[in-house]
Amino acid sequence: MFTARLDGLISSYLGSTSKNIRALFQFASERPCVLFLDEFDAIAKLRGDTLELGELKRVVNSFLQNLDGLEPHTVIIAATNHQELLDRAVWRRFAYRLELPYPSLNERRKMWSAFLGDLRAPIPDLAVLADLSDGLSGSDIREAALRLRRQEIALGKSARLQDALRALRQLATGDPNSSGFLSGLSGAGLDVIASVLRARNPDLYSFQVIARLLGVSKTTAYRMADREEQVDG
Repeated sequence: MFTARLDGLISSYLGSTSKNIRALFQFASERPCVLFLDEFDAIAKLRGDTLELGELKRVVNSFLQNLDGLEPHTVIIAATNHQELLDRAVWRRFAYRLELPYPSLNERRKMWSAFLGDLRAPIPDLAVLADLSDGLSGSDIREAALRLRRQEIALGKSARLQDALRALRQLATGDPNSSGFLSGLSGAGLDVIASVLRARNPDLYSFQVIARLLGVSKTTAYRMADREEQVDG
């Protein structure tokens, strides 16, 4: 199996990208193999996109021609987070399409347990982390766990739920594809966050848990959530 770095194929020189694509397919055709193309939309975008230059249209044409010329012993696998950008002719070349949804609640819980490593969080904390990461990808959860581990090593103290919430908010708001509820809390105040968490699951997000997430006292957490509930009422 070979993984192609598409950023290495794309060139600013006229005709060079198509030449690189031909070289890649020539390499793949010389042996039975699986060729994996990540970030596929980089070379297979819509040819009707008025914002793109003519060179990209020639790149897509070159890709399709080389793909059609492959022998059966070469298998092509492509991955993209922006399937809406792919040219329709590209879609027709792939017989099988597999959508990988965001991990479920149970899967997120297992991911947190695995990625935290030595930072074994208590069971109640894993439930909170799994819910907070709703709508995030497995790679986002891994990155958040790595940030907590780095912080613990650098500062010499245990990571807190407050640190986890901060990391998850940064990842959720920085990813335009994120469907997590945290992505809608960009710039929100602590009182708004407290209210949203309480409304989401009052059993999971007790005032004690909210206090740990926001770095405030339990009494303050109660006052913030209660004030928001009164305003909404």
